[in-house]
Amino acid sequence: MSEEERVEEFPTEEEEIKGAEEEVEEVEEKPKRRAFALPFRKKEEEEIVEEREMTINLRRAYLAHGYNIAPRAVRLVKKIVMRHLKVDEVKIMPEVNQLLWSRSKRKVVHRVKVKVVKTKDNIAKVYLAEASS
Repeated sequence: MSEEERVEEFPTEEEEIKGAEEEVEEVEEKPKRRAFALPFRKKEEEEIVEEREMTINLRRAYLAHGYNIAPRAVRLVKKIVMRHLKVDEVKIMPEVNQLLWSRSKRKVVHRVKVKVVKTKDNIAKVYLAEASS
């Protein structure tokens, strides 16, 4: 083999720039993909069967020892809502959860005013009641 055959032909700078521009255009054309597939769900308006405002007294949560007060308060909210609305499942919204945990695991608020919405699917959703001012 001669030296000419061994030497590869490298593109000139102009050819490299054109090639890079084409690659950039190709990248822009590709649709963005997620790392995981999200399930396709239609957001349907849920039929509200019943709506209530409740003030839940959490004094019984303090019967728990030490660091178990906030988790017990969450369970207590679910239990009281299940008892009053006769539902199978209770979903606590993040605002309510943040309020229960806001003063740490040991010093939970004593009362929580919530709005509970019961849907046709026999599910209750617990929202934080709006402050009446």
